Amino acid sequence: MPWVLIILIVIVAIGLFGVLSSKVDELSGIGREHPAGSFRWPHGKVVRTRILSAEKEFERGEIAKKVLLPCVVIAFICAALTMFGPIVSYGNVLTVVSLLASLVIATLVCGKNDAGRAFCYVVVGLAIACSVLILITRAYVSVSTAEVNAFTAVFGAVGASVGAAILPARVTFAREFSDETVGCVRLSQRTTAAKLLLDLQDKQWEVPEHVREQAKRLEKRNKPASAAAADPSESVSSPKADE
Repeated sequence: MPWVLIILIVIVAIGLFGVLSSKVDELSGIGREHPAGSFRWPHGKVVRTRILSAEKEFERGEIAKKVLLPCVVIAFICAALTMFGPIVSYGNVLTVVSLLASLVIATLVCGKNDAGRAFCYVVVGLAIACSVLILITRAYVSVSTAEVNAFTAVFGAVGASVGAAILPARVTFAREFSDETVGCVRLSQRTTAAKLLLDLQDKQWEVPEHVREQAKRLEKRNKPASAAAADPSESVSSPKADE
């Protein structure tokens, strides 16, 4: 087996392990009941939660607008150079440059310190857009290689922008478990875990200061380009949290 393929498999395996570990932590103490001390419920059941902060969902659309303009401008420049002029023979290179530029711009604008998560959404958006283009050109349209390269650059830019727009806003919960362990977790507002934790919210709970500090460090490490919501529970479709 080529060493490059081995490296790719290792990278994918590490990524999948990271995603699995994150999901297990999010669902710890909620959902289908497991024995206390088990892998799924290491601290027993979650007895109460409180929202500490939440991002505004609508601000994702604003981020997408900031992504779309520079990506499309670069894409159209590369498309024009690909289809016209003496540089047409470098169409493949220009297309790759355009797609990489879209990935970098969308990830930086959309994610900043949360770049890993943003990058995944941007890649998926770009890949789907390019796949749709390939299906269209192969099934319904007869086009030259230069035209395919040009359209790929533009479709990729739009796909990257859509990926930035659908990146879910996040919410930070403080959690207390049945064994009195207290901590926090930051997760997507659209997940089942977020809805289950929201049902356990106790607005009167005085969250320990060390947990609030832990949440601030977590948010600072994963803070997106948009500001956190002033009202931490408006974005989670719930009654307002008593901040």
